[in-house]
Order: sequence, then C-alpha cells, then structure tokens
Amino acid sequence: MELQMSLSDKQAPSSEQYEADKKKFNNWGRWGKDDQLGTLNLITPEVRKNASSLVQNGISISCSYPLDTTPSPRNPNPAQHFVSFGPSNSHDYIGVSYHGLTNTHIDALCHNFVGPNGPMYNDFDSSLVTSNGAEALGVQNMKEGIFTRGVLYDVPAFRGTSYVDHENPVHGWELEEIAKTNGIEPKSGDAVLIRSGIKNFLNDNPAFNKMGVDMPGVHASCIEFFHKYDAAILGWDMMDASNQGYQGTIPIGPDKFASWPVHFMALPFLGMPLIDNTNLDPLAEYAKKEERHEFLFVISPLNVQGGTGSPVNPLAIF
Repeated sequence: MELQMSLSDKQAPSSEQYEADKKKFNNWGRWGKDDQLGTLNLITPEVRKNASSLVQNGISISCSYPLDTTPSPRNPNPAQHFVSFGPSNSHDYIGVSYHGLTNTHIDALCHNFVGPNGPMYNDFDSSLVTSNGAEALGVQNMKEGIFTRGVLYDVPAFRGTSYVDHENPVHGWELEEIAKTNGIEPKSGDAVLIRSGIKNFLNDNPAFNKMGVDMPGVHASCIEFFHKYDAAILGWDMMDASNQGYQGTIPIGPDKFASWPVHFMALPFLGMPLIDNTNLDPLAEYAKKEERHEFLFVISPLNVQGGTGSPVNPLAIF
C-alpha cells in the first residue's frame, strides 16, 4: 500500500512513513557519487545573483548569539575566552565546543550518521571520521562561503502566540501557509529560517532551560517541505521537536538519549546543512517593520579541515 504524503493531507508521518521517507527524500547520487556539498549544490550562480538583488536598504542583521562562556544546565561545556594584554597590544585565545544548545553553528554533513556506525550522506563510510577529523564531508567544503535567498518563517507571528509549544510543533504544511500569507514563493536554493520563539519559551518555562529535556520545535513533517521545494539550508532557533516517536537519537548522558528526527533525516539523507541555535528575534523584528520576509542570507564557516561544523555569524542583508 502506498503511503500518503504528509503535506497534501496535513497529517504527520507515521513511524513507517518516516522510515520510507528516508528513501523518498534521499539525495544520494543526485549530484554524483563523489559529491560532498549536498543541497548546497542548489545554490547556483543564478540563485546567488537573484539573492543579491534583494539588497535594497543596505542593512545587515546578525543572526548569531554571543559566544556562550557561561556554564549552565543548557551549556555544560562553555566556551573559553582569555585575553592577554601588554603595553601596546592584546591577544585572544578562544576554545569552543560549539555543537550543543547555545552557540550558533553550522553542522557539516559528517555530523550525523545513518544509525550507529552507519554511512554518512552520499554513502560515505562513517569510519572516515576519526579523532583527526573527517576525511569526507568536512566543513572545509563550505570554505567559499554560502550566500543565497533567505526566507523567514516566523511561526509565532503567524499563529499570534509568543512561542511554539509542545502540543503544536511546526509542521511542513504550516510553512506552506506562512509562505502564502507572506506572498513568498519557496524556491530552489533557499535558506529556510524557522523562528519558533525559543527565548520566550524558556522565559516562561525555566524548567526546560537544561540539557536532556523534551523540547517543542520543528516536526519531521517539515522534511517533505524541504525536499519538495529544494531548500539548500535550514536555520532554526528551537531545533527538533522531541518525542515524535521516530528513530534518530543521540546520547546526551550515561543513560539518556535525545530524539533529533529532523537532524537525522536532513543531514545524512537530504544532505542539507543545518544552522543550529540561530538568533532570529532581531531579524523577525526588522522583517515585521519592513513587511519583508526575503533577503540576502550570508554564512562564512571557518575553514577547518575535517571539521564537523563551525561557529558562524549568519547575516540577513536587506
């Protein structure tokens, strides 16, 4: 029996559908068997030229949080920043474990595997990732920078709420409705930026301001949206909605696991990089004032050979 599409019937995929979607929305081999860029291939020169034409006001807005050097239940591995100074100059040392819940960073395609010891995107063997770095799919493949059309999907603004809650995660069909309401046509090569209002959520729900708790956020039903419209990259503030009942877990402690069903579909199957912990509140404020939800979006990852990602400061340019 053929499984239904979740966007057309506005139904979240079942566990069986989620597993089937790993084949349906699989980009392995789409750009050749040796491809290491994944959906960044969708950002063609024509896409870049069109994105550049969106710059009208000459205004640049950072979508990054400050580097988090404060230890907390949500940031158990704080960044280190030391400054040495003398009579005529000063120097910095910065050490950061950026994967986590506070620092804005991009996930390279070697970050998540297809299950324990399974392959990575495009069937690269996960054994290529060692303590010396990743021999394939490392962040250095993004060293030329990423710039494309960014589109803000401000879910709380669309709903008339302060934030996304556990009972109402962000679904793919809702992204379609937001685009239509804002007069936006999703296009190939887009950077999809989903604001769920995490800062407001944590202010009202301080008990969730720690690692290892079930969070609201983006549902796996959005994977079909990303694939249907050929999104190139996803930036989000709240990340995966937990407890969706799908496979895709990572250890967060000796006996605890967290569910990341969007991560474990987007990275290894779609080959779509993710910008985690994106600070979208300043962007949302400016977009509302200007009544514009599309802009030039620029990211310049660090050129770390074999890196599983990089701290980034994404820029929305109007």
